Amino acid sequence: MEGIVELMKKNNKGVSKVEVILVMILILLMGLAVFTLVVSSSDTYKNVIDEKENLSNLRIATSYIDNKIKQSDEQSSIYIKNNPINGEASIVIVQRVDNENYETWIYLSDKMLKEAYIKQEQEFTDDMSFDIASIEEFLPSIKDDIMEITISGNKASDTFSKRYLKINLKSNEG
Repeated sequence: MEGIVELMKKNNKGVSKVEVILVMILILLMGLAVFTLVVSSSDTYKNVIDEKENLSNLRIATSYIDNKIKQSDEQSSIYIKNNPINGEASIVIVQRVDNENYETWIYLSDKMLKEAYIKQEQEFTDDMSFDIASIEEFLPSIKDDIMEITISGNKASDTFSKRYLKINLKSNEG
């Protein structure tokens, strides 16, 4: 009987070392799992925030353009013209203020939708404009008294990356 007790004492010492090692391995695995969860959650959170910011920029750009065109739509006052900054298509709105014509240019420069308000035929630079919203693409066109505008956002998922505006213009009704 004494031999069995001595054998059990030896086994208890060996088992306790194995138990400690197993507990350490389990703690290490749990720590690794928590770390992985935190990293993936922060990446997901960053993607959600980026997507919301992108959608917000698209909403701002479309709402701004829609309101600007509707409030300024008079006969022959809105047209498309290539801007002098980068040669891309821009919306130009002509308004008469104090017997002088002024132009509002809405255009894309460096992935930023911008507006410049200048005297008609005056040259302008990016410094003379202010930022409206961060977007990737801005494609305005006019066909049969309907202005069509495509706006694409930055880093958007395919589902929400583009907005299309169709605005019926009064400006060419005579």
